[in-house]
Amino acid sequence: MYSDAQYNPLALSIKVEGGPGWMNSESDRFDLAAKPEGVASGEMMQGPMLQTFLEDRLKLKIHRETRDIPTYGLSVAKGGIKMERLEDGSCLSSGSAQQPTSAVQKPLCSQGSMARSGQNNEIQGMDFRAINMGDFIGVLKYYLDRPVVDKTGLAGRFNLHLQFARDLSATDTPAPSIFTAVQEQLGLKLEPTTGPGEFLVIDSIERPSEN
Repeated sequence: MYSDAQYNPLALSIKVEGGPGWMNSESDRFDLAAKPEGVASGEMMQGPMLQTFLEDRLKLKIHRETRDIPTYGLSVAKGGIKMERLEDGSCLSSGSAQQPTSAVQKPLCSQGSMARSGQNNEIQGMDFRAINMGDFIGVLKYYLDRPVVDKTGLAGRFNLHLQFARDLSATDTPAPSIFTAVQEQLGLKLEPTTGPGEFLVIDSIERPSEN
């Protein structure tokens, strides 16, 4: 299941720049351990608390920059979408309680599966039920070489099936490229464009001291 992404100020999806050379050295590796006081959510521990910890132990100082970067724009192709559109309330969010067992069970929102096939596992298949465009873009980013910007204007949720060649540069696979597959199988279109990208720039950082 895929859920709507939560903002994480130290998320690896944000490009990190700057910092001294030892940060990428194989010989400079450290084990850091921390324990929260009381109960804290995963979002808090992986976000503000982690940032505070790194600022304290590594004297980390960073700033954020937004620049135009190469992206793909996802839009509706000529002829319209080829996905099944679902009615509102047709799925349950991950935090929702299930209905009584006597009721018709609804699927979880953005529930799906992915599988590889072909002689060398060169074909990627995915099936999703009740997925929205935000979650779908979150899946697409793992198979593309640049971020994706939603330009579809599509609200709501959809059932979709997609099958494409895992290698962006492959020309000899039985499956189409992801660009062709998205258009022919879903009625959407991926086109190169530019858009805002967020960067974390390391102003200063120090090797951690022992406890």
